[in-house]
Amino acid sequence: MWWTVEELAKHLRVGRTTAYELCRRPDFPVVRITPHCWRVRAEAVEAWLAEHAGEVLVQNTKARRRQAAGFGGANDHSMRY
Repeated sequence: MWWTVEELAKHLRVGRTTAYELCRRPDFPVVRITPHCWRVRAEAVEAWLAEHAGEVLVQNTKARRRQAAGFGGANDHSMRY
């Protein structure tokens, strides 16, 4: 069975943006038919998730923004505004 990215998000119970970020990973089993038409095989996704069990697959948006702004990683407890 082939899923759209929106269907992938629904099955994984994540937002659409998170599903697209997951699909942008170079090792994720996605087929890009056109720049705006992506499909994933349900069986391939399940196998890929089993292979990557326990990993943080997509960093949350707030953490990415803080890191891009130079606020460091997980051990940076500074309060810069």
